[in-house]
Amino acid sequence: MALLSLESVVAGYGERPVLDGVSLRVERGEVVALLGRNGAGKTTLLRVAAGLLRPRGGVARVEGHDVAALPARRAARLVAGVPQDDLVEAPFSVAEVAAMGRVAHLGPWRAEDDADRVAVRAALEAVDLAAVAGRLATELSGGERRRLSLARALAQGAPLLLLDEPTAHLDLGHEARLLATVRHLARDRGCGVLAALHDVNLAAAVADRVVLLDAGRVVADGPPATVLTAERLSAAYATPLRVLADPEGGRPVVVPGAPR
Repeated sequence: MALLSLESVVAGYGERPVLDGVSLRVERGEVVALLGRNGAGKTTLLRVAAGLLRPRGGVARVEGHDVAALPARRAARLVAGVPQDDLVEAPFSVAEVAAMGRVAHLGPWRAEDDADRVAVRAALEAVDLAAVAGRLATELSGGERRRLSLARALAQGAPLLLLDEPTAHLDLGHEARLLATVRHLARDRGCGVLAALHDVNLAAAVADRVVLLDAGRVVADGPPATVLTAERLSAAYATPLRVLADPEGGRPVVVPGAPR
């Protein structure tokens, strides 16, 4: 059974359709990148996968459960997410914001315990924020607050992690460390990761599989080297692109093509 499965999902907002019969799977231990130009349906797909948007047709299942039908606390134990441009603005400390990810594990008769504190500390260390745990989140830079949003999701401890442009506002060094963290979560902890990305080369570097969306439909799904072809990407992004092979490892490297 797949960790996440979308089965012929149709979804949108009001009368506006966005996803049209989308099917995909994410397994434990796997990083899957969602690619496509603006408006292709990446964020909508993530919202359906998180149970935040009920599809008009089809179903999204997490560990076999219809995620849209689950109580919020149960869904939060299965799915953690970092929305696009989720920059923390609340006047809480860094540690307090990260600890908000543990809410799904608490209850009327269980206060925060050592296991929760360990999870929060590990999450802050993973995004290089443990040294500023006592500072106010509002004092952090945009990139630091973006990493704090990820720490909150990591502290949640859910098996499925949904990321919408996770490297926005990050410099190259922290981008590399975040990618290493994502790979660690998948390979060493058995999490499944579904990440919507704008950077095609980033997807080629980190993903086990790439799902390419165009006008709300899946037009390709497979390993980066299979999906990221010049012909397919040029059509999906409506611009000429070239695909080269990285001399180290041979992964695809996408560069602009000659103007038509």
